[in-house]
Amino acid sequence: MSDETHKATVTAAQFFADAARKFIVQDGRLHAETLILSMGRMSGSLMYRSFGIDPSIAPGTGVLSDAANIHGPK
Repeated sequence: MSDETHKATVTAAQFFADAARKFIVQDGRLHAETLILSMGRMSGSLMYRSFGIDPSIAPGTGVLSDAANIHGPK
């Protein structure tokens, strides 16, 4: 991971942590279900972006990726 990518990842993680504290705190604690859902969505988005697939494809289009088959289970 390049230094620039690392910095961007850390910045995104900090943004997520700040947003989580602001929007999904319930009775002083993070709402577990929302936190798990958010992390799953974020990890899926990051994995998708790492494949270099054309971002202009229509929503709902099936995307097959050998990289996903190899690295997804890890």
